[in-house]
Amino acid sequence: MNTSMVAAPYPVRLTIDYPDGPRNRVTTAFRAVLAVPIMALVCLVSWGRSSGLLTLPVAVMVLFRRKYPRWWFEWHLHLERFETRACAYALLLQDQYPTADEEDGAAGDGGGPAPQPVHLDMDYPDAGRELNRWLPLVKWLLVLPHVVVLAVLLVLWLDRLFRRPARPKPPPAANNPAAGAGPAPTA
Repeated sequence: MNTSMVAAPYPVRLTIDYPDGPRNRVTTAFRAVLAVPIMALVCLVSWGRSSGLLTLPVAVMVLFRRKYPRWWFEWHLHLERFETRACAYALLLQDQYPTADEEDGAAGDGGGPAPQPVHLDMDYPDAGRELNRWLPLVKWLLVLPHVVVLAVLLVLWLDRLFRRPARPKPPPAANNPAAGAGPAPTA
């Protein structure tokens, strides 16, 4: 049997190579500081996908044309690989600083970058057979109550955060003997 024709059991496969040898304690201790530049880059390039600027056109294409262009899938795959490498570094899964230009570095001794320890593979979906054209619309409709609840909670939290807390009123002077309105002290 030809093994290249056998489908993988899962459409997404992630492997992270465990670092050989002792870990670098200095970079591990300052990982939060060292990860700031690469995580800022991840936030900048991921904003388009999370805001819907990159996912909305794909959903519209699947909905109306039943197509998912291969180049768009490859772009999303490479973006996901980059995000996964950066998160693996920030979460102390790897000591090697993630590259932004290659998925696998040159595995030679020619002075090139070392091979990347994080490997992510996804199967290209057949939009005509494997993707339901109405599923993105259903998912977006199902997420609306969640978004409304989060918006209400955010408004309540911001209101509580920026409003000055009410100060309790002092007790009335009638019950305070020092104010002279209470019962006379006995001698």
